[in-house]
Amino acid sequence: MEQHLKEINNIGILLFGFTGSGKSTFCDYIKKRFGMGYVHVKRAFEKKYGVENAPLIYRNLINKYNDRSYYLNYLRSDLEYLKKNDMFVIEGLFTKHEVFWCTSFFNRKIVTVYIEIKNDDLRFSRYMEREKKSISEAKVGFDLSDEKRKRLVVHSMKEHSDFILYNDHKKEVFFASIDMFMAEIMSKDIR
Repeated sequence: MEQHLKEINNIGILLFGFTGSGKSTFCDYIKKRFGMGYVHVKRAFEKKYGVENAPLIYRNLINKYNDRSYYLNYLRSDLEYLKKNDMFVIEGLFTKHEVFWCTSFFNRKIVTVYIEIKNDDLRFSRYMEREKKSISEAKVGFDLSDEKRKRLVVHSMKEHSDFILYNDHKKEVFFASIDMFMAEIMSKDIR
């Protein structure tokens, strides 16, 4: 599969899903297995502007420019290096605006992938594990109002996704589904 992957170029993958759905696991696996570059949009924004300031700056940019994709302009330098990669993954919470922005910025086919996890208890436990928080701390950090907002955005994007991957948090099964997804990309002319 790796040899055939080298023949495919100019494809970007926008990966989205709820907190704890397996987006970072997907990116880590695909980076190790296929050598693909990736950027986690939220972490890049937080690194650039600080964890405390990033959400406020993000909201202010959206409100000021009435454009959900405008904040990506502030990450151009972080995203620029991905242009050198034949294939790459950007992880985040995307709307049609971000997909359009990325298509224009990278001047290549953008494939949208939604990772579905149906069990909220699994997502919550993943969040606790990743953030190393107790149950009481995690309940505060796992903002349900924010989750409801994300649910609306994600479900609208899910309808328009090119691919949906299901994650039941059995790594071997999830990795196999990622391999099948990559095989499907390689077997089709999706450009």
